Amino acid sequence: MEPRRTYPDGTGYVRGLYFFRNLPAQVADSLEKKFFLRADAYASEAMERLLKHDLSVREPFHSGWSRFLMSLLHRNPEAVERLGHLVRERMSVPLDSLRAEYEKVREEAGLPSYDEWCTTRPPGDSDRMHLMLMRDIVDSKAVGTLLNSMSWSVTTLKRQRFPLLTSDRPIIMTNGLVKENGHIALPISPTTIFIAASKTETIKAMFADIDKDGAETRINNLVVRQAVKYVYGVDDRQLRFVSNRLGERRRSTPFG
Repeated sequence: MEPRRTYPDGTGYVRGLYFFRNLPAQVADSLEKKFFLRADAYASEAMERLLKHDLSVREPFHSGWSRFLMSLLHRNPEAVERLGHLVRERMSVPLDSLRAEYEKVREEAGLPSYDEWCTTRPPGDSDRMHLMLMRDIVDSKAVGTLLNSMSWSVTTLKRQRFPLLTSDRPIIMTNGLVKENGHIALPISPTTIFIAASKTETIKAMFADIDKDGAETRINNLVVRQAVKYVYGVDDRQLRFVSNRLGERRRSTPFG
């Protein structure tokens, strides 16, 4: 895919992505106007502190940042469509047939058992179930607690020829945050990256790698390869770099 230049008003978003037209007006856009709006406001305050290398982020902003990180994995168009398709497909058959599919994502998303979930879900159409599942996955208590308990750090790249890029899939993480070297990272400015890890030793190892020449290229390589449609940068110096890598979806880990 050949990249092209654009400006903030031309950046990509899907209008009405979180609007559930089959629900009553007062709840049809509640996921965006109530849940995500509040979550993003807390995350914005947290990021202001992190950009200043201030790690003393207190509640509710600490949890707000964790929730924002989690939301980046699940609020993109493909993930929203995939979940909606699953719900619509399964709503036409007895509810128990959802059990197997639910159990596949339950542990990772930190959801309650299937039977508990069923007893707390009010009756309604597929849009209502889709909305509630989206909210429950992003607001997972188990995953939120894990992210909150990780060691957080922020570092500014010292040997940098090019600015850091971001994309429509900017999260860099291991395949399983609960693993020994589990970590999650996110570029938060053209020069700064946020890192959370289960162990401080993991952060130290990542910092050692970031201090080496070409760290921004290694980070940008991951961010661009896992992008689906959009990559964002402060200038167009890396257009060819992006063109050669966009959408290859390499596994995201800062270690290669």
